[in-house]
Amino acid sequence: MTRIRLREALSEFFAHAGLPRKPGIRACGDRRAAFEDFALAVSEAGGDSALLLVDSEGPVPRGVQPWDYVRNRRADGWRRPPGATDDQLHFMVQCMEAWLIADSAGLSRRYGKRFRLGAIPHASDVEVHPAAECLKILEKATKDCPEPYRKTSKDYRPLEFIDPATVGAKSRFAQRLLQTLREILQR
Repeated sequence: MTRIRLREALSEFFAHAGLPRKPGIRACGDRRAAFEDFALAVSEAGGDSALLLVDSEGPVPRGVQPWDYVRNRRADGWRRPPGATDDQLHFMVQCMEAWLIADSAGLSRRYGKRFRLGAIPHASDVEVHPAAECLKILEKATKDCPEPYRKTSKDYRPLEFIDPATVGAKSRFAQRLLQTLREILQR
């Protein structure tokens, strides 16, 4: 059920991105399972349009290529699968919640009148916020709402309310993902 909700929420997010057509989305579970499913997709039939989207779980320094980042990240140690390119690995830096705090207006539409707009920082780069900080920001902003945000609830609905252009303007990795999807879906 959690995977279905994530797939639906991402589908809605991408529907608002003005992409040439709807991308296929497969929610794979934890990051290791997602990596393994991606590696399999790349090995089968070329998999040149398969993309892997995971939380980076930390800051990604400018100039570091995605596969270098996950190879050097102790908890991952992933090697790029044969045939995969750097354009196929994408991050929600540092976590999905960073995308949420990028669009306070979208969150306000999701949570309603009791949403604390002032709790969301007006940062031009949401990728600087560690996951724990993003979570605290969302919990503070929604604490008076009928359905406050909780990471453990696996509520992906906020993704359906945020604007991809707004997120892309505040997250270089979100912008990179959207551009890659546009290129792939125009083929």
